[in-house]
Amino acid sequence: MTELFEYVETFRHRKSQVKDLLLSRAHAHSVIKYSEMYGLFEPDRTACSGDSIWKGCIWNTVEEVSGELSSGDGAIYFSMLSNKDGVPQDVFWMSFLRRRRNAYEHSTQLLLPQTEGELTLSQKVAIARFERELVYRHARKYYMKFGQQWERMC
Repeated sequence: MTELFEYVETFRHRKSQVKDLLLSRAHAHSVIKYSEMYGLFEPDRTACSGDSIWKGCIWNTVEEVSGELSSGDGAIYFSMLSNKDGVPQDVFWMSFLRRRRNAYEHSTQLLLPQTEGELTLSQKVAIARFERELVYRHARKYYMKFGQQWERMC
């Protein structure tokens, strides 16, 4: 456990890069490939004793930064991550189904299956589009870049 804590601390120095990537892409109405996010953390890979710890620390950092930008009830910033199918992966679906499902169903008048495994690819694409638009609006409303720093406007 101490080992994992040390690795998480090692990744804290990447938080500003993650924040910049998330907000820059949100302002550009764009997505982030998983390889791009992993690329930010590549220099830290050798500090970890294995890929699972390295990836766990990456996602802990991404989730932490996303939570600092907006609550998961408001905008899920890691919805901008995109795999080869154009949708986010595991952690997003758990967060979406727990926190944003009702808002999506209310807005679209569509009922969703209970688990991620039951969602079709077309449903996932539609949900990702919906959530990304929310993130794009949120970033435009609340964040502005001054020089090299992102500042919260309200």
